[in-house]
Amino acid sequence: MSRELDHILGDAPKPPSIRLDDHLDDETFTAWRGLRVDVSTLYATLTELGWKIDTEESDLMHGMSKVWRDSGIKVWLWLENFVSTPPDGDIEPFDTIRFYRFDPAAMPTRTMLERLHSQGLPADLGPGRLDELRGYLDHADPQTETFDLLTPIRFRDVPRDLLEEAWLEIEEGVRLERPE
Repeated sequence: MSRELDHILGDAPKPPSIRLDDHLDDETFTAWRGLRVDVSTLYATLTELGWKIDTEESDLMHGMSKVWRDSGIKVWLWLENFVSTPPDGDIEPFDTIRFYRFDPAAMPTRTMLERLHSQGLPADLGPGRLDELRGYLDHADPQTETFDLLTPIRFRDVPRDLLEEAWLEIEEGVRLERPE
């Protein structure tokens, strides 16, 4: 996977190596908490791999998520604080990673555009405004208001193939602040 993302990752330092099997009983991964992460690289890498940003604040992000709807699994990667979206050279301390289970039948399926329309965005945006919102529409998680549908689970309760997929992608995206 790294070869495909070399144009984003360059030679940025990686966080300390983690043996995933040592964390199977964890509900919350905190081993990297406080490490200063290059959020621009995180955003570029994970959105290219299908991850979404949280949408609690319109032009800010606090975390990123990925969903396997058919399996009813969601993973959230959290930063310590909010950063601009898309990030532009932002460096922010890493916080946690958590996996959740949900009932696919209970989880809404609306798109980000449908969510914005339900919040009063005019149906006819026009091409200019739609282009302006494209990054947000493509990379924002429309389900951030559904935390009550998520149940935290231990890493061992995530299907192994999904756990490994998520972990490989996280390892690809998490790069530390470059030393001066």
